[in-house]
Amino acid sequence: MRAVFHFDEERARNTPCRFLAVLCFSALCLSACYSQLQRLPGPLPPLKPPPEEPPVSAIEALVQRHSDPVWIRRPGALDDYPLPYYRKRERVTAGTIVRTGYGGRAELIWPGDASNVVLFDNGAVRITNPETDEVLVEFLSVSRCLLHLTPEDRVVLPGGSVLRGDSVHPSGPFLLEEFDFQYLRLTNQTKLSALLRYREAEVELVPGESVDLPRLGDTAPRSDHPASEELLGGRIRIVGRVQPSVGQGVVRLRATRPTEIFAQGIKVRLAPEEEVFLEELSSTGEFPTDDTPGKDS
Repeated sequence: MRAVFHFDEERARNTPCRFLAVLCFSALCLSACYSQLQRLPGPLPPLKPPPEEPPVSAIEALVQRHSDPVWIRRPGALDDYPLPYYRKRERVTAGTIVRTGYGGRAELIWPGDASNVVLFDNGAVRITNPETDEVLVEFLSVSRCLLHLTPEDRVVLPGGSVLRGDSVHPSGPFLLEEFDFQYLRLTNQTKLSALLRYREAEVELVPGESVDLPRLGDTAPRSDHPASEELLGGRIRIVGRVQPSVGQGVVRLRATRPTEIFAQGIKVRLAPEEEVFLEELSSTGEFPTDDTPGKDS
């Protein structure tokens, strides 16, 4: 049996071309596939833990946005940032400035306290730290505002005058509004009295009473106000009213109204009927007589 092989010259001549064509096509396909490959990233870095919430003791107030615009400036910041519609509440600390524009409304709330400040339209306040014996808030500007105060609260109005609510019970609302661009009108809308210190004057606002305050450059209470008295040769300074007594080098002061006492490099705030004992201030037992203005009559 004999095998016969036929040689196709034309086919043999085209075989290298076909091989090269197939090789080029395969290379193009591999190149296309390589260009579409997605490289997997390397190992991800360890996730950072979320920032811890500030401790409750560091949270001085909550700002509630009721209507735009409302801006906040953090302590040490150079500019304000707006409080957007999707974040209506912001926690702030002492030193923060809260500002509202025309049409804006912002409410300041202190957790665990009945104090409350509501700003309307154009206004700005700086939040302070009452725990370090500062005032509750300091007004930088105001168009209209409502205040609810607790007995220990003090508020600095534009210019420096100081408002204090009832000395025993939470009181409010107090309405503060700009009047005729030259005055601030303060209205006591509560059933309790309030105390306003304006330069040399000390005004008691009874329920329903209003007072117009001229907008001067400086309306802060004067240090020589009769409510500020010095005892024992200036070693004790009292802002308020006390009933003093002394014995064997110990001075006992009982407050009959909200009082501040400055002595021995410290400042003490007393509510009515609270007492403080100061040692080593009087070794001779000498004390002011009954006609001394600092003593309660």
